[in-house]
Amino acid sequence: MVNTLLSDLGRRMDSVATFERAYRMKAQPWQVPYLQDQGDILILKGRQIGASTAVGAKAIHMAHYDPGSLAVIISKSQRHSTELTRRSRAALRNIERIRLDQDSATEIGLANGSRILSLPGKPTGVRGYTAKILVIDEAAFVEEETWVAARALVATGGQVIVQSTPNGAAGWFHDLWVNGGPRWTRYHIRSDEVATISKEILEEELRSMGAYAFRAEYGA
Repeated sequence: MVNTLLSDLGRRMDSVATFERAYRMKAQPWQVPYLQDQGDILILKGRQIGASTAVGAKAIHMAHYDPGSLAVIISKSQRHSTELTRRSRAALRNIERIRLDQDSATEIGLANGSRILSLPGKPTGVRGYTAKILVIDEAAFVEEETWVAARALVATGGQVIVQSTPNGAAGWFHDLWVNGGPRWTRYHIRSDEVATISKEILEEELRSMGAYAFRAEYGA
């Protein structure tokens, strides 16, 4: 009995274990501190580094072990936000004893009262919620008015995760990355630093799109 309780407590504390159970693969080296980080996070990233799977695991871990909590995922479009929710749904099915009471394209509701909700990147669509985790995905392509409105979701406490590929040296995401201050833990991950995309694909993309676009999309 004691060993069972200790094992359950360990799982509650270990979001890396949740990631590996949900996605049935080992976390990448950069994902380990990210998954364990409870503070506010900025990620400047290349394509296909595993940021979407990692943020999905954080939402799943909180939903599973923090009954009644809400994770909100906001992106540049409803389609993009829904894709992140879809990945979370698929991963949840790999974890035993999790029952869904609500399951739609934009919302996952667990039997313990927790929810994972995807919203489009429009300021009028993000009001009226109180979240424990707020995710702004592809933030450099989300309107600043949406970012201003979304911050109120965690005004009473919660984790904020803002992640994006770059979109030039302008805009609120760029300003946050440069001037956001010590509140934020920053992760700068290039596509060639991870094992999820092959060297051959990167070389082909460089030839296809040219150096400037490649540096933004994959070099972060």
